[in-house]
Amino acid sequence: MIFRKHLLTNVKTMIFLADDAKKIQHDGLLGRLKEIFLDELLNPYLGPTMKTCTGIVINSTGKQSKQIDIIIYDSEIIPPAILRQEAGVIPVESVLATIEIKSTLTSKTLKNSILNGISIKKLGFHPSVIRSVSLHNIPSYVFAFSSDLADLKKTEKQRVEEAIDKYGEGYQAPISAVCVVNKPYIYFSYDQKKEENDADKYKWYEIQSNNQYEEILHFISKILDNCFNIKQERRNISISHYIF
Repeated sequence: MIFRKHLLTNVKTMIFLADDAKKIQHDGLLGRLKEIFLDELLNPYLGPTMKTCTGIVINSTGKQSKQIDIIIYDSEIIPPAILRQEAGVIPVESVLATIEIKSTLTSKTLKNSILNGISIKKLGFHPSVIRSVSLHNIPSYVFAFSSDLADLKKTEKQRVEEAIDKYGEGYQAPISAVCVVNKPYIYFSYDQKKEENDADKYKWYEIQSNNQYEEILHFISKILDNCFNIKQERRNISISHYIF
């Protein structure tokens, strides 16, 4: 299990660096935590044409998303409209996933993450792309280094479900997974044993961690698997509808 051991080593390095950064309270803390997450957990495992930046996502009509912490995109599909250092404007068809990074998951930061995910979902794809390629929705994820949830009568999963009911604007999964360090891994999925029209086929699940930081391993694995799968289905998208 060389790959697992390598990833777990990077996870431990990330936690150490994040704990060290949080000892110094300053305005750039969240930016530093995002940098640590990217350097240790994400960028080393992405494909050669997969890139990350902060910024906004746009569609071919010019409609744009809210500001996103981390955009994972593939420059081989459609290149960024604008890219300056680590900030960019990325065409929606090139986006493989988005991630919101939080120092602490609170009701407010969870709400903002849901609204950011909705802003991505609302962009949609160009009609010609939809006709020629079957595209999955862009998954949006949330990663937090800690949580303020003190009420033992409510789990993170329950808080996520309640927040989506309240702010989700009818979307079943404006976010696809939530990972809080040392908490159960929470994700939206379906039960293969149920029929497609069953009301509870799609729902939120949680996985208890049996080993240290296993919730983070689940989280990163899901992101990477989805990014590579989504890239494959978008190989033949044309840039022309952003030009003409």
